Amino acid sequence: MTWSPVASLPPINLRCIGPLNSRQEAEYDDLVQLMARHFDSPVAFLSFSEDRRRWLKSFVGSNSSEIPYDEAFHRAVDANRGSLWIGDLRTHEQLREHGLVANDPNLRFFAAVAVEDHDGRKIALLGIADQQPREFDTRAADAELADLASFGRQVTTLHQLRRAVQNSDNRNDRLAKHQIAMEAALDGVAILNRDEEFVYVNPAFAHMHGYEPRLLIGRMWRILCDPDQSWTLDNTVLPALDRDGRWHGEAHGLRGDGQRFDTELSLTRLQDGGLVCICRDITQRKETEAQLRTSRERLQLAVQGSTDGLWDCQNPPHGTCWWSTRFYELLGYAELEIPASFATFASLLHLDEVDTVTGEIESRIADRSAFDIEHRLRRRDGDYAWFRNRGRAVVDEATGMLR
Repeated sequence: MTWSPVASLPPINLRCIGPLNSRQEAEYDDLVQLMARHFDSPVAFLSFSEDRRRWLKSFVGSNSSEIPYDEAFHRAVDANRGSLWIGDLRTHEQLREHGLVANDPNLRFFAAVAVEDHDGRKIALLGIADQQPREFDTRAADAELADLASFGRQVTTLHQLRRAVQNSDNRNDRLAKHQIAMEAALDGVAILNRDEEFVYVNPAFAHMHGYEPRLLIGRMWRILCDPDQSWTLDNTVLPALDRDGRWHGEAHGLRGDGQRFDTELSLTRLQDGGLVCICRDITQRKETEAQLRTSRERLQLAVQGSTDGLWDCQNPPHGTCWWSTRFYELLGYAELEIPASFATFASLLHLDEVDTVTGEIESRIADRSAFDIEHRLRRRDGDYAWFRNRGRAVVDEATGMLR
């Protein structure tokens, strides 16, 4: 068993904008900063909306004017059923002409999820962005969106907690509403006293570990830890927690029946020596990552062993393209010696066949059908060679873009 702390990144410029009496709140700031680190993203943001007004609550980035949270990005997310992943904004029909894309800061990658309260009302937009495009296949994009949605659920819980506190008239009401928010949380939440005994666990935490909540109260939290973890726990995790006041990483949880499962933990030390633990079951994500690694390895073996040159273009003929090493070899070039693009391909066609070949491919792209044509391409040595070119236009289910 190993515990894996989140990798440290350079300091992040975190700011909060509050034009509508939205004061800075550390909980939201911490969440957005953690999100930026998790996705290794230079831009991350949380914007709230209410009564047709939108305001930026917290963001990571150099300038609030460079944060993609205006009406155009909201509409794009809503049009995609509340979640959106765009590897390259230049290929998105509605957003490629947006000022943040066409001009400085020249954003390329964008992903966001709509955040709803427990009544299903949209209250916020949570997103990340980058000036560099990112390429992911469907499974990887879905996994990243699932992680982004998990951060969104924490925003929902914090929002409900804030509303409960704001509407409270006395301390007992505040405590009761705090508990309501934690009881409704989908992630596991537990509070321990200074003796490492559970004084509170929400249903999600208890059921995640195979217990009823009442059966954990008063018990030591180490019953949920593999004994093989003890050395790492005592010599790595707890010292870091005492030093920094918090720790975030991955571990193996232990269910009541002895079954181990993958978890992501956030631990925070309280002033009285107690501890708050937020736990998320990431078993499915780990399985998806393992399947993705296997698929990538198999694809790599297939590409390496193939005598055919392979290519892939997003939003052809003007989108980004990828050519396999074998594709370059067939033309006599080293990998990346010439740019992989539809324009490069067209420039290598024999002059007698340019209009015929490009017209055939563009027609098949338009009607989403397959093509199988033979034509000549100019090799690096200047000679022309005959090639058979086969392909099919498809729509990427993850992004809605044509490939």
